[in-house]
Amino acid sequence: MYETGILVASALWLYSTVSMFIRKNSMMEKNLNRIGKQISITGLGVSDMKYPKPTVGKIFAKQTLIAALGLPFVLLSWLYVLVTGGMIVHAFIKDLGAPQSVKEWRWKLKNLDMSFDELIKEIVKQEGLDESEYPRVRQEWIDYIDSQKVN
Repeated sequence: MYETGILVASALWLYSTVSMFIRKNSMMEKNLNRIGKQISITGLGVSDMKYPKPTVGKIFAKQTLIAALGLPFVLLSWLYVLVTGGMIVHAFIKDLGAPQSVKEWRWKLKNLDMSFDELIKEIVKQEGLDESEYPRVRQEWIDYIDSQKVN
């Protein structure tokens, strides 16, 4: 039974590690970077981008370290399977209750190479604002990104 748990845990660890590297190089990450955001390391949320943006080598090293730190927990066998499986199920269930407009927004983020202005137009639409609010919202995002770069 323990050996089966190790096998399943190893498969989940490999899946999580590959997913982490793919997420960091995804279209969604590139789109979020344009508005000063990034996918969190766990992949369960979005966080503010850090400036200056780390080099590819530093990002790769950080992801490799996180993957390496998770590897010893595979020895905990079924506990690792429960925790990792729970995170995957949580992400899936969280998405089920989202309104259709949010699902469409996520699809666009994941699949379309959007410009900064297109992203802002989608944000205005998601917030339920009138199109006349676009210049104000655009300026707010520019100010937000500039303030992130200063800090």
